[in-house]
Amino acid sequence: MEYIMENLGVYKRGKNIMSQTKEKKLTKKLYKIYLSVLSILILPALGYMIVEIVSLNREISAIEYMNEDIKEINDGLNGDNGLYARFAVIESKLGIDVSTINISDNEFYAYVEGFTNEYRSANPQKQQLNSKTIIGIDSNNNVCLAEDYINKTVLLTYKDKNNEQNNVDVYFLGQYNENYHWDGFCVTNVYYSDGELNGKLYEICESDFDDGERLNFKSIHYNLKENDWLYSDREIKDDVNIGINEHFLFDYDKIKDFTSSNLHLADIMYVDDFMQNIDATLIKYYSGDTSDGYFNDTSGAAYRVTYFNDGTVESLYMGNFIDGPANDNTGNAWEIHYSDKDKSYIYCKGIFSDDKYKGKDIKLINIDEINKIISKYNFECNLKWKEN
Repeated sequence: MEYIMENLGVYKRGKNIMSQTKEKKLTKKLYKIYLSVLSILILPALGYMIVEIVSLNREISAIEYMNEDIKEINDGLNGDNGLYARFAVIESKLGIDVSTINISDNEFYAYVEGFTNEYRSANPQKQQLNSKTIIGIDSNNNVCLAEDYINKTVLLTYKDKNNEQNNVDVYFLGQYNENYHWDGFCVTNVYYSDGELNGKLYEICESDFDDGERLNFKSIHYNLKENDWLYSDREIKDDVNIGINEHFLFDYDKIKDFTSSNLHLADIMYVDDFMQNIDATLIKYYSGDTSDGYFNDTSGAAYRVTYFNDGTVESLYMGNFIDGPANDNTGNAWEIHYSDKDKSYIYCKGIFSDDKYKGKDIKLINIDEINKIISKYNFECNLKWKEN
């Protein structure tokens, strides 16, 4: 009996051990399943979070570096030893003492207004000033008197509310002599100051003066109505402007990044420098006199060329101009223009009225015949003809 009970105890213990072994195996299987689920669901998410945190830290570091770069650039421009400070040193060593003065809303305004391009009076009448005329207010809010700036370079700023192209900001660099007349080289930069064009360039105009007399001007300005740019290079004789005009197409959307309160001499632009950095398409060329803002030349030697966008000649007219259009009743004016219908150039000579030929002497003409006609004259512009 004892033997049976003893063996029964062994059996029960063995059964318990087997049961525990099965539980352990089951627990291990569940743990493996748990690890599998963890690796499938949680670990990738955790890894993604780690990657995002690292990426965010990099972006924060990049922003910090950008802020440092911006600070360095700002210091490089405006710091004690910045670019503008060094410009000032160079200017002083060269004897260029420039004072920035705001002349808005004072009597000196009339003395400056008008010295822009040919669409205003070619040579405004001299203004008579005296030593106590108030020029305007400087950057330190001090009142500036005319007597304190004789033969000194001044950078004048003002708003022109009467400009034909809407309100504009004007920046005028020049000097006047002891007679209070403009003298020497002067340059004007004009920007739109309101509307959709706010901050965009309207005009650059350079002129030489001799004791108040304007001798010449070179300018580039935006023609809002035609959406093109007009370049002029002219000498002034009495009320007549002698030289050339060129009309260009190009995009220039840069917005000025300064105001009258933080303007520097380096912000002033000049015509030739501006044109060298522009990819422009010439669409019209005029050589002849202008007056009162119009083509006015009755010498018979004035000419106008219009171009296709590929640079080939659309039309060439030579003759008289009156108040803008071709107007010539001498019978000596002539024109060569391209006919899309005939796929050839057409030559006509005789009377012209308001840009229209009034005669009947019209004939088709080839390139050799064109070259024979134009060889008699000195055209100072590109003349590339379409092949017949």
